[in-house]
Amino acid sequence: MEGARCVSSCEEEDGFPRILRETLQWFNLPGRPEYHGRMFQDGGEHKWLVGVHLDVARAPDGWWSTAVAYEFRYACHIAARDMLRAVSSTYRSLSRTSPMKFFPPVDKTAPRWTQRVAVLSQMKAFEDPSVAYLALYLHALDDEYDKLGLQYRKLEARYRASDALLVTCQRQMLHLETQLSTLHASRPNKNQFNPHCLGCVGEPRATQGLRVGPPTQPTQGVPESSHYPLLKPWKAREKSPVSYLGREDRASMGAFLTLSLPGGRI
Repeated sequence: MEGARCVSSCEEEDGFPRILRETLQWFNLPGRPEYHGRMFQDGGEHKWLVGVHLDVARAPDGWWSTAVAYEFRYACHIAARDMLRAVSSTYRSLSRTSPMKFFPPVDKTAPRWTQRVAVLSQMKAFEDPSVAYLALYLHALDDEYDKLGLQYRKLEARYRASDALLVTCQRQMLHLETQLSTLHASRPNKNQFNPHCLGCVGEPRATQGLRVGPPTQPTQGVPESSHYPLLKPWKAREKSPVSYLGREDRASMGAFLTLSLPGGRI
């Protein structure tokens, strides 16, 4: 639920919260860490923003370390890890003589930290090598965690940018579809002619529903017989049905042609 809040000391949590509690006890620092969480919505997803508070004499308002995760428990572990780094960086004198002397600080490029890490190679030869190898192994995991965290933040930023671009493209496509629908609705029907429409130039005018009569004056052929009375008999004969010759008529016609030609043969 968005806006939900939670406050816990994570007494039963192992991992980084437990290491932070024991480190504070080893350094004789008063107070105990408290984890304040608040759920919020980020890009349609619910996440937890957790901050761990630590009362420190050097800081009037104490120390705060915040972290964001999808669950309250995971955010507490990330916040406790960042607080351990702050403690190791601030109390260097205590860390140098404590089992926490190889805890990674906030700035891993500091000269004191690089000198302290260089001692691990000597410990492998003169002291218990298990401590040195275990410290190197944990340092490698810590570096890999930082790389994965950075890659995750980059991928999340790309996801946010891609999601915003997708929303913009969808809005533009919806706007173009609306314009296309308006354009189709504004175009005249094919059965109507609009002389003021430039797109209608060259289109044939509709003749549906109109009765077209015969032309008053023919454009080609023989003129009408009403203007020329001498052509009336010829027009009547032209319009009369065709009469076909019968068998006897064709036979008599053939005999006539045979007799009329010289030699009597065709």
